Order: sequence, then structure tokens, then C-alpha cells
Amino acid sequence: MESKFEVLGGASDFAVGQKVSISGTLASRPMKLTMVVTGFEFGKFLEWQFQDSYGVRGLQSWRLEAGVDGKGTLVRMVDRYENASGLAKLIDKVFTKFAVAKRDRYWLERLKSLAERSGGRS
Repeated sequence: MESKFEVLGGASDFAVGQKVSISGTLASRPMKLTMVVTGFEFGKFLEWQFQDSYGVRGLQSWRLEAGVDGKGTLVRMVDRYENASGLAKLIDKVFTKFAVAKRDRYWLERLKSLAERSGGRS
């Protein structure tokens, strides 16, 4: 997905109540996702609720924690969503949930790598 990520209101960083917009194209279809930050602690935690232009809504959160015995980084991610229509719910059960799980694993590995590269500094 080619996308544009924008923190609305011109803010330079996230804050609770801040709106964030992602727009772009996915498989040649326009896509727009609007999120509201519902929890934030710099370098440790981010949570937002979202709704996209197709009626999918949900919650995502990411939490960074020290790994076992202070080695490495543990990344916890919550990704809950629901579709608006019956047909979308069927498509989700058959196709989408597997793609979302694969995407989430990729995001978690990337976030873990970035957190460990920075030494866990906040």
C-alpha cells in the first residue's frame, strides 16, 4: 500500500485525543483510515481507535516492554476490528483475517527491530 500518514492539526507528535489520517491506494482502490489516539506514552505505548472509508472499525495498540531478564524487547500488539456488512464479515472470515495476521507479524518484527536498534531509549 502506498500511503500518506498525517497527524491532523499540525502536531509534531502523538497525544491522547489527536486525530491521525492515513490515505492512499490498496490494490488500485482508494483507501482512507482515520484514527483517534486513545492512549500514548512516548517510546512505550500507542493505542488508537479507527474507522476506514469502507466501514471497518476497531482498535489497535502497541506496547514495548523489556524482554526476559532485561534482554531484548517484548512487543505486545492488540488488533481488534469489525466489518460493517454481512458480506464483508464473510470475506473477512475467508480471506482478510489471515492477511491481517501476516501484516501484524511483520509490523511486530519491524517494531521490535527498531526498538532494539535504538537501545530502548525514549
